[in-house]
Amino acid sequence: MTQNSSLEFANARIKSLENNLLTADKITRMVDSVTLDEAVKILAESNYGGGMGIDNPRLFDRILRAEEKSVTEFICSLMPEGYGVECFVLRNDYHNAKAFVKAKYSSISDTNIMLKPSGTVDIEKLQEGIMSDNYNAFPENMKKALEEIDLAFVNNNRSPRKIDVMLDRAMFVDIFGRLIGSKTGIIKQYFIKLADLTNIATMIRSKRANMTLKSFEESFINGGALEYSALAALYEMNVESIAEAMRYNDYAQAFARLSEDRNDALVKYEVYMDNALLSVFKAERHNMFSPAPIAGYYLGKLTEIKVARLILVCINNNVEKSVIRQRLRELYA
Repeated sequence: MTQNSSLEFANARIKSLENNLLTADKITRMVDSVTLDEAVKILAESNYGGGMGIDNPRLFDRILRAEEKSVTEFICSLMPEGYGVECFVLRNDYHNAKAFVKAKYSSISDTNIMLKPSGTVDIEKLQEGIMSDNYNAFPENMKKALEEIDLAFVNNNRSPRKIDVMLDRAMFVDIFGRLIGSKTGIIKQYFIKLADLTNIATMIRSKRANMTLKSFEESFINGGALEYSALAALYEMNVESIAEAMRYNDYAQAFARLSEDRNDALVKYEVYMDNALLSVFKAERHNMFSPAPIAGYYLGKLTEIKVARLILVCINNNVEKSVIRQRLRELYA
């Protein structure tokens, strides 16, 4: 089978599953549910978690985790080579690496609740390698980051933030390296936007936490369209002035949202960010010669799982319905 026909086959399989995505109507019903049990039953209607049953509705996360594992394994079994789709599951490897490194250097004994499904590296092999300091079977950029983290901790630079920063930066180097020579630009377009929107949020968070420019530089992710120098030049301005200075930039809307003087500005920015990223693939979701359908479906599934978890957590904690609605993301369905 050629790579082109493999892509067409994968997209055809994806198209047959799109009708099973959660609709806006089902999400509305979940939000309006009077009880947690009522909301969980709506997921059961959609065969979430393969129809997994739970005795206590408060154990809903088991269903969501099973659904994420199922869709990730499906995508891994289906994704064609040469298009960069593997970069989406590669993120799970780096997420899990963070969890295992933090467990190695702390008193965390059970990492299960912190983990994502296996990506390109089997999760048991990832754990075994990190706990034994043997990184040879891992992606080269991950290996280098893990070695640098070990050295930092030996030198008493023991910070969970350092673990996150070093592995995040390594992940993007890994991703953009894999996308060199990709058969299409849309996957790279997504990750460029992800890097840019992440850097914008990091800059504002750093400023609000009164962190130094050097600290922001250490967290900056390379590979996006926004250069570090451009954001560094804005760092000493207040957020309102930053939004004004960037009003003609492609990310003007992002800067404007973060400049809002409200406690939930960052929360609302995360909603905006998720919607903006999903929109990258929506425009090409019907192009059977593009990896957009398979990438969009996977990202769409992860988004709906995130939305379902948000709703259920909020209902379980008696959060007002109006607050829940403000935090909902756009769906792919």
